Amino acid sequence: MPYFPTQINTYIEPFVGGGSVFLNINAQKFVLNDIDKNMIKLHNYLCTCSSCPNIFFEQIINRILELGLSRSFMEDIVPSGLKSEYPKTYYAKYNKESYARLRDEYNKNKENVLDLYLLLIYGFNRILRFNSKGDFNLPVGNVDFNKNVVNALETYFKNVCSKTIHFFNFDYKEFVNLLTYKENDFNNIL
Repeated sequence: MPYFPTQINTYIEPFVGGGSVFLNINAQKFVLNDIDKNMIKLHNYLCTCSSCPNIFFEQIINRILELGLSRSFMEDIVPSGLKSEYPKTYYAKYNKESYARLRDEYNKNKENVLDLYLLLIYGFNRILRFNSKGDFNLPVGNVDFNKNVVNALETYFKNVCSKTIHFFNFDYKEFVNLLTYKENDFNNIL
């Protein structure tokens, strides 16, 4: 980031991924792309939720409670016996069945973006992975919906509320060729 220009009109990102770069850049406008349609679906969803974060948190908490997933940001519900028996993997052991049910429900129609977000949060290494049929196929991770996740969401919502953002879902070559560049635009392609 020290090599980025100090004045950016339009920040252009062909590989936005999780968005850690654009969230930390000041620009008048953001044109963001990723070939992964599910990543773009998540960004669009979270950007929409940023206008009413309280509703988003209410919905996600209700879904976590409905599924019976761990939620250390609210309360510690993992039994101490499980923590003793599996000191390094107790979240994975605790959430395994609920996570599998969530994954199966999501894969039936692949439309519920809140469920996709929960799969990302509770999945192995917090990544998105799909098989050739388009089914989400990541196993449960040893993770939890914790205070760090809540803080990251609050920061995301705060950052995107003040930005003009346009998301695209193209191959990066196609995306870059669609653009017309102006003075003080910055393309983060390298």
